[in-house]
Amino acid sequence: MTGKIIILGYSGMLGRYAFTYLNSYYDCIGLSRHDFDAISPDIDYLKFKISPGDVVINCVGILKPYIDDIGVVNTIKINSVFPQIVADICCDQGARLVHISSDCIFSGDKGQYVEDDIADAGDLYAKTKAIEPTDSIIIRTSFVGEDINKDGVGLLQWIISQHQKTINGYDNCLWNGVTCLELVKYIRSIIDASDTSYTQHFYSPDTISKYDLCCIVRDVYGLDIEIVKSTASSISQTNINGVLDRSLSSNSDEILNVPNIREQLIAQRDYDFTYYKKAI
Repeated sequence: MTGKIIILGYSGMLGRYAFTYLNSYYDCIGLSRHDFDAISPDIDYLKFKISPGDVVINCVGILKPYIDDIGVVNTIKINSVFPQIVADICCDQGARLVHISSDCIFSGDKGQYVEDDIADAGDLYAKTKAIEPTDSIIIRTSFVGEDINKDGVGLLQWIISQHQKTINGYDNCLWNGVTCLELVKYIRSIIDASDTSYTQHFYSPDTISKYDLCCIVRDVYGLDIEIVKSTASSISQTNINGVLDRSLSSNSDEILNVPNIREQLIAQRDYDFTYYKKAI
């Protein structure tokens, strides 16, 4: 029987979706940076919180735009060391860890990456995310969601903030990620299963360009944005020679049944966060 669901980093973008959605089905506890320090975690505190049968969802991570501010060493501690500490605690306590990894561990030279492809991206963020915790359920994906912080650095929030402006939409950056809401729905299916350790790529059925994604977001949110189709020479500190294709595929037998990204965005746009707002 599943115990409680512990969401690490529940005040962040993905954690907010996870807490709100999963709390409708389980006893959820949200822990944020106010409760623990991922740089120097209090192991005894985490052991006290995590019990046999619990499922811990790690939504903690440092994104590329924040690495300069937080520093190289602390980025490694948060993205690489902290997940393994939590995995070890879960193993000792008889709990399960669901860890969210990234498509950015791949260089984007070929696309349609499967689970056993080599993590070949060379930047610091990619290297820290490629060090994934053992004895855990690893979900490699890319996700978009609305941020509480209207000045957030996430792609969806950035597009929404460009209302009544002109932006570039890159046609040589390919993507088949998911919405935060779709991802946490998938995490629910993992919670209800009994597996304890595997890696799964989670992605949308169609690969689109970032230009296409900008257009879909504009339409779904009714934004007044002029989107200029452009070719990127670099993005997020990654140089692009031709096409950057980090699209995911899978060599597992699991049938994902993920809707197309337009349908996902509509569902996420209309999702009610009333409970989360009360919780915080």
